[in-house]
Amino acid sequence: MQSDARPGSRHAEREARCIICKVGRMRPGETTFTFDDDQDLTVVIRHVPAEVCDCCGDAMVDEATARALLTMAPRPPAGGVVVLDYAA
Repeated sequence: MQSDARPGSRHAEREARCIICKVGRMRPGETTFTFDDDQDLTVVIRHVPAEVCDCCGDAMVDEATARALLTMAPRPPAGGVVVLDYAA
């Protein structure tokens, strides 16, 4: 299926090829973000909006989402695992 999207258009960005497998197309979807710090804390954030490759499954988040993810990570006094759902 060919796309007639203009370069730079929102549709063209969604039709970008995967930089990992070079075969798949990046499509809107969700991913799970895992963050490990140096104090034995692991944070898992589910349902993160991302562009996901329809072939290999690699996922990429945009800059605004990446910033939001880094500010969501809680700082409990002891190590452990925290699981959160992403809320835009």
